[in-house]
Amino acid sequence: YLVLKKALGISLQLVLSLIVLIFGISLVVGFWNQENHLTYQGILLVLLAGFVTIKRLYLFGKEVKKEDPNLVGARIYLVLFMLTPLSLFISDFGDLNYRSISYIVFAGSTLGLSSILMLYAIRDLGSFRFSIVTKTEPVFTAIIAAIFLGDILDPSNYVGIFITVFSIAYYQFYEHKNRVPRID
Repeated sequence: YLVLKKALGISLQLVLSLIVLIFGISLVVGFWNQENHLTYQGILLVLLAGFVTIKRLYLFGKEVKKEDPNLVGARIYLVLFMLTPLSLFISDFGDLNYRSISYIVFAGSTLGLSSILMLYAIRDLGSFRFSIVTKTEPVFTAIIAAIFLGDILDPSNYVGIFITVFSIAYYQFYEHKNRVPRID
């Protein structure tokens, strides 16, 4: 997206890092496993969600440069709060008991906190660097799932973790070495 907006130049290191990063993440999440029944619709939805996320990060990056991240976050949640009643008409929540309501409140609270922290991180790192660093999320999810949930990682998951971390570290080293300007 930043390349299309001409806010970021293409370099061989950037392209190679991103290709290796995507391959590493695909290994971490088990994309190539035979048990996965992937559909073209599912892959298309992931790509569409990725594009929307990139656009959102770029817009957030522009906003938090001008205004306080708390204010930007408050506006976002005001819109979400106004749209929430729509979900009551299009979703089946099933049996709303104390446990499910507690989970909804906990999930909403942690989502709000993480979003505010995200806005501050975008302000401090810039949207491009933030998006690169957040690509480690599948790595930490896999590690936490193995430690706390007892998930068993296969060798390809470990290779993917290494490749993902290596590609991010390589790009960060290259960027620092060549003093690529901060892209917001």
